[in-house]
Amino acid sequence: MIVGRDKNGRIVKNVSKFSPEEKAERLRQLSRETYARNREKVIAKVKEYKSKRPWLKTYKNITNRCCADKEHHYYKKGIKRLIKPDELKTLWFRDKAYEMRCPSIDRIDSSKDYTLANCRYLDKVYNVRE
Repeated sequence: MIVGRDKNGRIVKNVSKFSPEEKAERLRQLSRETYARNREKVIAKVKEYKSKRPWLKTYKNITNRCCADKEHHYYKKGIKRLIKPDELKTLWFRDKAYEMRCPSIDRIDSSKDYTLANCRYLDKVYNVRE
């Protein structure tokens, strides 16, 4: 059973009489309302998720450098992201990045792609020096 709202704002339990476009719009509206009611809970859950998986931030940053931003010099040089999130997790614990003040991903050979064999975590202070 799908719950929606009619044009007057009343809750309607059976939305099957609406067109697919109306159903989609009503579900989006319900999602917005639910998010607005539970905003703090949602933000807290996202923060908790990210704090337990800090290597995903690294994955997102690598993706932005290599795949998303066509103007970034990594993309223009043809550097590829061949490393997976679970491999970054392995690196995170292998290199003890959780003990570092500001962990930063480093490619051992800067002319090669992001791979498990070519990456390591360094403290940002040391990574900037290299």
